[in-house]
Amino acid sequence: MLGGVKIDFRDGGLGLVPTYPTGIPLFVGSSNSGSATPNTVYHLTSDNPEKVLELFGNTTLAKRILDAFSSGAGIVRVVKAQDGTLANLMTAIEEGVNQSLIDGEKNFEFIVLTDTADKTVASAVASYLQNLEQSQDVYTWAILCARDKANTETDYDTYVNNLITEWQGFTHPRICVVASYTTISNLTGETRYDNVQGIVAGLVSIARVNEDIGWVEKFKIPSIVELPKGLNLAHIQALDEAGFLTVRTYNGVKGYFITSPRMFVDETSDFHLIQYRRVSDKAGTLIRKVLLQSVRADVRAPIDADPQNPPPPEKSPTIHDILTRMKAILRDEMLKRQEIYGYQVWIPEGQNIWSTKKLQVKYRIAPNPVLVWIEGEFKFWNPLLEGRT
Repeated sequence: MLGGVKIDFRDGGLGLVPTYPTGIPLFVGSSNSGSATPNTVYHLTSDNPEKVLELFGNTTLAKRILDAFSSGAGIVRVVKAQDGTLANLMTAIEEGVNQSLIDGEKNFEFIVLTDTADKTVASAVASYLQNLEQSQDVYTWAILCARDKANTETDYDTYVNNLITEWQGFTHPRICVVASYTTISNLTGETRYDNVQGIVAGLVSIARVNEDIGWVEKFKIPSIVELPKGLNLAHIQALDEAGFLTVRTYNGVKGYFITSPRMFVDETSDFHLIQYRRVSDKAGTLIRKVLLQSVRADVRAPIDADPQNPPPPEKSPTIHDILTRMKAILRDEMLKRQEIYGYQVWIPEGQNIWSTKKLQVKYRIAPNPVLVWIEGEFKFWNPLLEGRT
């Protein structure tokens, strides 16, 4: 099993739980040059940027990978599509995922589609991701790239309004859409104007699953040289409110930062921030691994049970063991790492396992709250007067 680590549960049992592939992106995109074979996954590391150009040429796909390396990513998986048509991009995504499922475990966390996406592309990717979750219990999400301002759009007011209109009607909790174009410098020394999608992927790679990549103290973006002329804070806020991920500056702090790590879903959703998507996917993956250990296990009565009046199944030591393991994995792999604020695990009573042959278990996680803004109040203070107001 890939990357297995032994977990010593409180009840004394041992479980082999594969490590979670935190922060590893699967890049997918079209390329008309380079030596890479289409629909084949390549494993690349940041210490060999020349290999990226050799495999994928001097293309958008290669440059976004180099942006990710410049922003801290240490390892990426990459698959090249036959061309930029939607059908072939989806084939590349599917092949990339299939080749990355090793003994049922995926060796990446999220997908980065570098070809420019519109609502149609986003809908196709979202449908595929939803099917992965529902049919195979594979939890992943995708970072897409919105189009840039067209030459016919003479100002940013027009561009922002048009882009928001074009994406109206689409929403999905597994899709992030980056709509920020800036002047970027990567680790090869090249400076160019491009979407910051690769930078976002790199920041996710180095962030813990619970961390907001807009955290000012920790995630300043040194590879951004400048924002485009004519783009102002009102434009950025409008795109942010519409669900796009953007980059901004703050008065009094030098540098560039993620405005808000938005998923393309309404703020009322539990998954409207990338870190909430990430902690949910990690918890779901870990819980599933624990539950699979007991699939097709027999449920045994307690040793001292009255055979004339046996207890309900939820009193079985078999069920108690499952509950204990669920709590242990959330405690040891997430709570102790301060990736979640708390959790609940329980088994509903009154289940007729004899008839259904199914056990329903429930768990809830409380993500760490995020300080979206901090307000400070100023007043003069007279030390001779007691108290605070």
